[in-house]
Amino acid sequence: MNVAIDNRIIAAALMLFFVFINYKGVKVSGKWQNAFVYFFWSVSAVWMLYMIQHVDFGNFVPEQMATFPGFKAWMEILTWIWWCYAGFETCVGMGGEIKYPQIQIPRALFLSPFIIFAINALFQWFLAGLVPLAAQSSLAAAVAPYAEGLEKAGYMGFPIILLCCGIAFGGDFSTLNPGVEVPSRYLYQMGLDGCLPGVFGKLHPKYRTPHVAIIFVGIVAFLLILTNSINFVAQINICSLFWSYIIGFISFAELRRKEPDLPRPYRAPWATFSVVSSVIIYALMGWSCGWEHVGISFAVTGCALLFYLVYGRKRAVSQEEIKAIQAAEAATLEEDIPDDATKARMDAEYRKWKIAVGAITIVAILLYVISFIL
Repeated sequence: MNVAIDNRIIAAALMLFFVFINYKGVKVSGKWQNAFVYFFWSVSAVWMLYMIQHVDFGNFVPEQMATFPGFKAWMEILTWIWWCYAGFETCVGMGGEIKYPQIQIPRALFLSPFIIFAINALFQWFLAGLVPLAAQSSLAAAVAPYAEGLEKAGYMGFPIILLCCGIAFGGDFSTLNPGVEVPSRYLYQMGLDGCLPGVFGKLHPKYRTPHVAIIFVGIVAFLLILTNSINFVAQINICSLFWSYIIGFISFAELRRKEPDLPRPYRAPWATFSVVSSVIIYALMGWSCGWEHVGISFAVTGCALLFYLVYGRKRAVSQEEIKAIQAAEAATLEEDIPDDATKARMDAEYRKWKIAVGAITIVAILLYVISFIL
């Protein structure tokens, strides 16, 4: 169906919608987020149940499906797989608005990678099982691999409509919403800390949202949409994220070294190994994106660091103020303890999530094992 509307108009309208619901408050955006996620899961389940009868196990022949790529190509594949996981730390950015974050955030961080793996593994299994072997290689450069794959396999109409609705109104929308929500919280905190102008640290008097930061994120998004160069923007975005993560890893190690006695309700295991291995892997993933994107993202990151040195460092809170903030946060965490009934309810809910996530992860792995054996 040809739609005579510029994609930028559709994207801008969607961005305006997400800016609006985030402006109205975290409860409003949270309800929408739950609706998007549950819609995606529900539609995905219906689609999988409907399509499983058409899976051809003869497609699962390792030597015919693909050859192992070269090292750089493999790192590029790893980069785009990582992109699926890049948002699972969203709950950290929203930590100040989560009840009992010292309990909930580590649990969410533990479950999230398994959920993301299971969903992606299941969809990839269906793509491999539905699309004939001869047509699978052509999907490597496809803009919409699932839609094009189903078309090549001859499954037109309802299967494509159902899948596209699930991905667009569930998967994409559930990504767009935190794409506005979380960066605004980072800007808000930086405004409070003095690393950005103080106006970013203001809250709306009625909705209690960082409305200035939310509007700023929306404006930046609109400007990027106008460029009509999503692929280029995505490449620069992902490389810039790599630089930010590498800086974060090093900062984490320095904080452990300089503040060994800082109260920590949760301590990440294998800290030194994780930092060193992560820096190496992220540097390799950045290299796989191409020197042009690495160079531009390095310049963007350099400008951000220069802004901090010239503006933010002079206005940032002092070491004495940081100590006072840390003491206040530690005192808050000590008081922020659920009562026995609430803790028991939280533990029971977490057990259910672990069982469900563990089960779907095992099912996803077994599907591949069984398919290749058959």
